[in-house]
Amino acid sequence: MSKSEFWTRAQVERLRALYHLHTNGEIAEIMGITLSAVNQMAFKLHLKKRSKLAKVYLTCEQIEWFRANFANTTNAEIMARLNLKMATMHRLARAYGLTKSKEFMADWQKKITELARATNERNNWPPKGYIIPRSREFCFKKGVTPLMRLGPEKNAERIRKSAETRKATIASERRRILFGFEQKTKLKLNGSFRHKAHVRFQLRKLGYIVERGANTATITPQTRRSERYETRCKEVGIRLIYSVENYENQQTPSLTNLRRL
Repeated sequence: MSKSEFWTRAQVERLRALYHLHTNGEIAEIMGITLSAVNQMAFKLHLKKRSKLAKVYLTCEQIEWFRANFANTTNAEIMARLNLKMATMHRLARAYGLTKSKEFMADWQKKITELARATNERNNWPPKGYIIPRSREFCFKKGVTPLMRLGPEKNAERIRKSAETRKATIASERRRILFGFEQKTKLKLNGSFRHKAHVRFQLRKLGYIVERGANTATITPQTRRSERYETRCKEVGIRLIYSVENYENQQTPSLTNLRRL
């Protein structure tokens, strides 16, 4: 097509239809014109590539059918007829500025509602929006305490179960701390364990054999016993035992002549 030739209305509409689906070189080959002619007319018409080129090739008849029937045809039928994927179909619809008609959407919503109602009746399900009787009496409301909401017996049972759960959680967390693992909760349980670690440290200084993280302290003949820290052992849960040397020598130290710190 030379400069002296004019574009017809049909050629302009065809260019608009092909511009968002193909490159300018492909359009020139399809329409049988030069690339410069395509570029010049696209510039005059202010055409822009508004989306990524679909990697599908539709004929002019398919494009015309797509633009004419998109508003009142289901997506499944369109994809089956044109062999398109869902994303490609939506991309083409955005490129051409196509939407479903209000009448089609109203009819489709009516069909979905009837299908849902039939499904509920078949499966004996409650209809949409159904509220369970007296369900709102047991929901949380401002100013309503658990005692008022549950009653004395159920509230006492709730408190008992909550206490048992908390005790079990604390015991589990203390075991994890004792064996050197990280806590799973944010409960602050390190206070007693720091005191226990301090007692272990002082016992080692006095000659007791205390392994790291252990709950036992072994008394040997070289131990400088302390009544103060042995009393603290009972408080923090550290058990005192005697070494084999003490039993062989029949030396069972008593707490009468202990060194006080």
